[in-house]
Amino acid sequence: MPAEALAGEEYSGISIVLPTDEAVAATRKRLLTLWSLDASDPKALLTGGIGVFVRREWMEALGSSARKGTLVGNLVWMLVVLVAAVMISTLNLITVRERYEEIAVRRCEGARGTDVGLQITVEGIITSLAGGLAGLPIGYVSAALMREIVQFPFRFEVKYAVVATGIAILLGLFSAVIPARHAARLQPARVLGRRLN
Repeated sequence: MPAEALAGEEYSGISIVLPTDEAVAATRKRLLTLWSLDASDPKALLTGGIGVFVRREWMEALGSSARKGTLVGNLVWMLVVLVAAVMISTLNLITVRERYEEIAVRRCEGARGTDVGLQITVEGIITSLAGGLAGLPIGYVSAALMREIVQFPFRFEVKYAVVATGIAILLGLFSAVIPARHAARLQPARVLGRRLN
């Protein structure tokens, strides 16, 4: 490509397709002697001018960044789920402690420990399911708002909504296990005896 290639003309980009990797390297080197701005360098891009880059290298760098972003996003997602599980489990334990007398009366009326444990587990699952279902319209509205604000095609997809609801149910189940075991082992005589004292 001659040095006068851009004389008197304005281009936003020039694409060159080359047959081999060696030709790509040689062409890149020649272009960098004509236009010294290496577009693969983020600092150089800020200075303006004509930049040279190899699309494959750029795509690999972009893919690497996307993979790192996905890894960080997944770690944050897992941390949020773990914190939510601990919080829900703690709230369930507090609820069980506040209902000691109710649970003791149920046990005295003939409910087995497994019945009480099942009740607490089902309540935890229903609570998490309600929270998950309440989050779906919030997600739908948020996606629509983000589409308008940043002009990026955020989508609300039903399959992901179903997965999110399933995760909410599993989270409720996981978070209710410890409180349910605690409620099932409750000794009604001790609880009601404390009340009489």
